[in-house]
Amino acid sequence: MLKTGSFPKTRIGTLYAESPVGAQKMLRAISISPEAKRAFQGWFVIFLMMIMLGEVYMRSSTPAAVALNFAEHNAAVQNAVGGAAHAQLNWIGHIHYEGNEGWASFEMYVTGARTSGTMDITLQRQRGHWTVAGGQLVTDSGSVIKITEPANRTDQPRAVN
Repeated sequence: MLKTGSFPKTRIGTLYAESPVGAQKMLRAISISPEAKRAFQGWFVIFLMMIMLGEVYMRSSTPAAVALNFAEHNAAVQNAVGGAAHAQLNWIGHIHYEGNEGWASFEMYVTGARTSGTMDITLQRQRGHWTVAGGQLVTDSGSVIKITEPANRTDQPRAVN
């Protein structure tokens, strides 16, 4: 038992066992003006819209279509998962290009008849055409398949819904 001048009650155990009453009182005392709340809400909406627009742009882009087409039709990917029935982009993706040159990288989920996996894929843009530069597929069972060059030409995008 501990009895000190700063703690008038008898204490057993650690000092951290009590609820932070002082912090709760302090947080309740903080008030935000209605104008500040509206401003915060406005900036929050703008932030969410920027994320959503970026996501829509990425998913509807030509490099994303090329990457999805590649994942669904490449022989190495098909052999690894047992025939890719479905490929879906993840939230992770980057697109950078200027003029006719550039690069893009995506992470996507590939689902097949035998297994599923996560695929990292990198594309290059040369003279206005997107081609797969390479990638890696990691199946759910832990197999790693390196993709060094495309098995077929994939610079023609498929329709993206």
